[in-house]
Amino acid sequence: TGVSTSIGRATVFVPRGQRLQLTGAAGGTPNPSFQWLKDGEEVGTGTTLTVNDFTEDSVGIYTFVASNSNGQDESSIVAQLAESPALDRNPVDRFGFPSDGDVTY
Repeated sequence: TGVSTSIGRATVFVPRGQRLQLTGAAGGTPNPSFQWLKDGEEVGTGTTLTVNDFTEDSVGIYTFVASNSNGQDESSIVAQLAESPALDRNPVDRFGFPSDGDVTY
């Protein structure tokens, strides 16, 4: 039979510095081989992919690919940083004030 894949949600939000673990599921006959892509480039094999210390460089589209002699199927998930622009850590710099000076409101 052909191959069928699944990885769950379409988007996941990961806090900076945390670990992202993605697990794909697939079935087919003969047993499929597995590959993980990030933005189209191979980043791993097997059913589980772990990204340690999630940062801006980790943001992207992760695709789980399963293939066998009868075909191929894939499922993708978008991984984004779980940070809100409203939580700007240094709003003074954003408005052009010196970061080393005192500002009184």
